[in-house]
Amino acid sequence: MKGETELTQLIQMARLGQENAFSLLVKRFEGLVMKVALTMMGTHHDAQDATQDVFLRFFRNIHVMDADLGVAAWFRKTTVRVCLNLLERRKRINFAEQPVSPDQFPTRPQGSFQALKQGLAQLTARERAAFVLVYLFGYSTTETGETLSIAAGTVKSLCFRARGKLREHLEEEGSQ
Repeated sequence: MKGETELTQLIQMARLGQENAFSLLVKRFEGLVMKVALTMMGTHHDAQDATQDVFLRFFRNIHVMDADLGVAAWFRKTTVRVCLNLLERRKRINFAEQPVSPDQFPTRPQGSFQALKQGLAQLTARERAAFVLVYLFGYSTTETGETLSIAAGTVKSLCFRARGKLREHLEEEGSQ
């Protein structure tokens, strides 16, 4: 409860124009936003761009923010949507071009990290978003569906296809 009260107070102070309150809110949520953005975008530079866009949206919408309704959920959902929009504009990303270290992921993937990055690059943006939220961040299919504005069954289908593509890619990598 203390964290919720503090969050409500920070939001109120930021609404009143107190820059230090907004800075504290950014510090509080930048780790979550950056991890989701980095995993979705694949490069540190692109993740920083997405993170900046998310916090700009937060700043513009702080007057309608309700701490009781889940600011962390708002950040997660907005980050995924920003990343999907950026990926849609670009259509393809190449994870292999810009190095991302395993330490930048929220959890350590098993197997060859480079092979996993290449496998993630072969997924569609929606498959990657569903896979990342469910398997790397541990969100339920229901939470992921809410974040992506799709049904939980669709999340399961996207994850199923993503796992199949990744399994196939990792098997090909292992046979080489």
